Amino acid sequence: CGFATRTSWNKLVNHLPIHDQLPQIVCQEKSCSSEFKTLEELHRHFYTIHKQCFECETCHLLLTSKTFHDVHQRSHLSSKAEQCKFCPKTFRTKVQREIHEARHTGEGRYKCDQCGKCFPQKGELRNHKEQH
Repeated sequence: CGFATRTSWNKLVNHLPIHDQLPQIVCQEKSCSSEFKTLEELHRHFYTIHKQCFECETCHLLLTSKTFHDVHQRSHLSSKAEQCKFCPKTFRTKVQREIHEARHTGEGRYKCDQCGKCFPQKGELRNHKEQH
C-alpha cells in the first residue's frame, strides 16, 4: 500500500490491521465487545468511554481531568492575556509568564550546585549541568 515509517514499529503494527493482516483488537472491559483495527483506536475508546477522560475538541488529546482539559483548551486560543512585566512578550497562561519572567530576574527554583546559577525549569538546570 506504500505505508512506510522510520520512527516507530508500533505505527506499522497499528497500520497493518487496516489490511486485515492482524485480528481485530477487542475491548476487554466488562460488558463491552467493541472491536478495533488499531491499538490507537482501542486506546481512544478506552479512555473516552470507560475512564473519566476529557478529549480536546481541537487536537483530540486525552486529558485526565477537567482542569487539565480547560487549561489545555486555552492553549488553542489566539489571544494571549498574560503580559510580561519586563518586555512586550505575552503568554496564554500565568505559569508560562512566570517562567519567562524568571529569566529576566535570574531567579529560579532550580539552582546549580556547582556554580550557583538558577533556572526556572528543571530541564534547563539539567542541560546546564551537562555543560560543566
